[in-house]
Amino acid sequence: MNDLIRENVDITPFTTFGIRTKARYFAEYSCVAQLEEIMRTAEYQQSEILHIGGGSNLLFVKDFEGMVIHLEQYEYLRSGIMDVSMEEEGVDMLNFQKWYSAISRMVSAMDELLDKLINHTGIVGLN
Repeated sequence: MNDLIRENVDITPFTTFGIRTKARYFAEYSCVAQLEEIMRTAEYQQSEILHIGGGSNLLFVKDFEGMVIHLEQYEYLRSGIMDVSMEEEGVDMLNFQKWYSAISRMVSAMDELLDKLINHTGIVGLN
């Protein structure tokens, strides 16, 4: 297992109501290189992923069996990044990649549905 990934970690401090919850895997990173290293691991590739920020807007009713990935924002704040950071932009791109993939699948499914509805249904009521 990678040094950045820990197993069976209490993630209660990240939750809204403080319900005791554990994540099967937990990884923290402070730069794109660390995130890329995490993404190359078997734990990442074989787990459901939950990427969280610094807020506590999470509610769990049971332990999370996947991997929780957390950006150590304090590292960015301490380094005094004020302008656009290429590393931060890279992290955002990786986050949006999964959303793009999910939306693409949804659009494809809708396209298929409309194709069947328009091109493969019969015409009723014409003489």
